[in-house]
Amino acid sequence: MKAKKQLLGFAAASLTLTAAFVAGGAPIPYYNLYAQQLGADNGIMSVVTVVYFCGTVLALLFLPRLTNYWGRKRAIYLTLAFGIAGCLLFADVDSEWRMLVAKFTQGLCCGLASSTVAAFIIDNEPRRYKGLAAVIIGSAPNVGLPIGAMGAGVLNTASGSLSLVFILVALLLLGCGALVFASEETITHPLKGAWKSLVPQITITPHVKRLLPAAACAFAGTWAVGGFYQSYSAAIGVQELGVHSTFIASLIYVSFIVPVAFGAIFTRGRDKFSVQRWSMLLFFVGVAGGVFAMHVQSLWLFMLFNAIAGAADGAAFTSSMAGILEGTGLNERAGVLSLIYIVAYGGAALPNLIVGRIAQYFTLFELTAGYAAFCALMFALVVLTARRKYYYMD
Repeated sequence: MKAKKQLLGFAAASLTLTAAFVAGGAPIPYYNLYAQQLGADNGIMSVVTVVYFCGTVLALLFLPRLTNYWGRKRAIYLTLAFGIAGCLLFADVDSEWRMLVAKFTQGLCCGLASSTVAAFIIDNEPRRYKGLAAVIIGSAPNVGLPIGAMGAGVLNTASGSLSLVFILVALLLLGCGALVFASEETITHPLKGAWKSLVPQITITPHVKRLLPAAACAFAGTWAVGGFYQSYSAAIGVQELGVHSTFIASLIYVSFIVPVAFGAIFTRGRDKFSVQRWSMLLFFVGVAGGVFAMHVQSLWLFMLFNAIAGAADGAAFTSSMAGILEGTGLNERAGVLSLIYIVAYGGAALPNLIVGRIAQYFTLFELTAGYAAFCALMFALVVLTARRKYYYMD
């Protein structure tokens, strides 16, 4: 009976983590449309992503330790409430501010999910599938985002209604809440003094400290490009590759994000040190290849290099995260996961904030080339800071 409850909790948490990012992905095909309707320039699309990253970082700084005081389930309910609120706001975007508030709220949802829901996944990981939790945590967001983006593109093409998309996603989040409610709480002795948990506290063990520099470069490089594509994939399709379909625009982002899950799965059971280095090299090749595809204006070549970059993204992130998570205790997990995602989101937010300020002065081709150069720098730093022995030191 206990094993069945554990499996239910594992499934419920995995679906909830994915659904949180389905909600985050649903607006992606519409950003270019929103900008046109509101009379905004390209810069607003980067601002939307930066606002989303700010929401995630704030949630990761101030809220993840609530899970040790409230219990995992109550913290997950708060996560779902943020996600549903974001969907309802996106159902009727009539101003730039409403769009920014909606994306900020989704950021709170995804940031909190990245710690509280991820911790619930680890708590319920089946013993015979050791390592599966890290794969799911690394891949579920990158499964949810394309499902949201592609599903939104299909529904918009079929019905022409934007609000219907977000109402359906809100119902999905409610369903996840019901599954979590049926699951068993894993924090059986919650700590007292929940207000204290709101004071930022990040867990950095000696093991984490050794691995963090290389992992931070991997996180920043891959997530910066992912954030850029989240904002500009539709615009790249329209302005650089001659695409005029919402569905095809969604596929451009999907071609990058779906292979992330396959890259994450590939890392299971493999040497983390080697995977981290080779995947970062492959990631640079994929992004640079995308720049070449834009130069020759080939949509399908661009999507092919996107897929290569996406798979390398999943491998780099998951191998780096798995190395850091090894040896963390029950009450350390939320803090360590928060650290991982703060570094990832923070590293992605800064380049996208800069792009938001300068987007009007450069073409999308030039901006993408700049990201390729940034990826080359991050790969070089990974090579310089990573050491195999760090994975095996006590």
